[in-house]
Amino acid sequence: MRNLVIRFLKYRHMVRIKAIFILLWIVIWTCACDRHYSSDRIIEAPTIDNEFYNIALAHLNNSIENYPNNPDNYYKKALVLETFGNYEMALLEAKRATTLKANDADYLYLLAKLYALDNNPNLAIATAQDAIKAGASESMLYGLMADMYYVSDSLQLALDYIEKALDENKESQTYRYTKGKIHLAMGDTVMAERELLRSLEGGGENKETYLVLSDINMAKQRYELAGQYLNEILNTTYDTEVLYSKGAILNRVNMPDSAKGVFVEILRHDEKYAPAYYQLGQYYYGKNNLDSANWYAEEALKIAPKFIDPMLLQARILDRRRQYQNAVEMYESILALEPANITAAGELRSLKGKILYLQRLQEERRARETQPVPLLTPIF
Repeated sequence: MRNLVIRFLKYRHMVRIKAIFILLWIVIWTCACDRHYSSDRIIEAPTIDNEFYNIALAHLNNSIENYPNNPDNYYKKALVLETFGNYEMALLEAKRATTLKANDADYLYLLAKLYALDNNPNLAIATAQDAIKAGASESMLYGLMADMYYVSDSLQLALDYIEKALDENKESQTYRYTKGKIHLAMGDTVMAERELLRSLEGGGENKETYLVLSDINMAKQRYELAGQYLNEILNTTYDTEVLYSKGAILNRVNMPDSAKGVFVEILRHDEKYAPAYYQLGQYYYGKNNLDSANWYAEEALKIAPKFIDPMLLQARILDRRRQYQNAVEMYESILALEPANITAAGELRSLKGKILYLQRLQEERRARETQPVPLLTPIF
């Protein structure tokens, strides 16, 4: 849950990136002037690239050296670093800005966002509240607070704040998405699906929404619809995780050959993607092609030596080959890595029971073979 929210916050940051680009040009223009502040008009916007970012940082560092007590320099540097994705350094610069000027709404809003990206929901919420008191946009901060309460599992508070955000901006796709995932966490899949679908009405980039809708429909065993939502993503971009999920759905609807094609396609793009090797191993195991199944399991384990699923597959292959002692050792290795693995524990228990049963049959057969043949008594 936490990773989904942080990923979405970063995505939401990228949606606003064009506006930040304009601000960064203002930063360079301002810092390049001899005066501390400049009201000169911007004549032409630059090309936004890595060189532009480096120039911005260089000018800001020079301005900080010349004017170390000006909080605006640290704030602008934090914005540049945030755009770079250097959230840790951006947080340090934003803190310096608010230390020099404690009640600036823009500074506090940025600091709250950076606390959220730093996985610190309590400080993010407290700083957002301070920003609202200082006059920052309530709508945007209510949305951030809803995200943070969601991460903290305070779901009713999260719902209350996203409702406040929607009161300010009823057409926001972002807030509809947030409301949908809050309802989902509260167990209300009907409301969750409704809000998520409403969040799609404006179009645009909706990967996270389609993923959640796919998960909802997977849970309801509506596999065809779940696959359609994944296809909405794949129609516009290649995504390994999404394609893998599509393969898993094809397996669920008993289309193993189509699923195999998906996993082969994944390995064409990324030959180090261990789960695809595992799934191909499962495919060949289902066809009783144990050599191929074991090869794919081995390839998965070369990439991820502690990947439990291919280890389980190898244990089952050993069992099917009647290499029972080797299978027992494999299951024990799995349980040494993951003692709470119920599947491994259950299969190991069944295997040991089978071994005891086979041993008992063998002993009974030996007993019959060594038993003396009784002498026949003549009838006459």
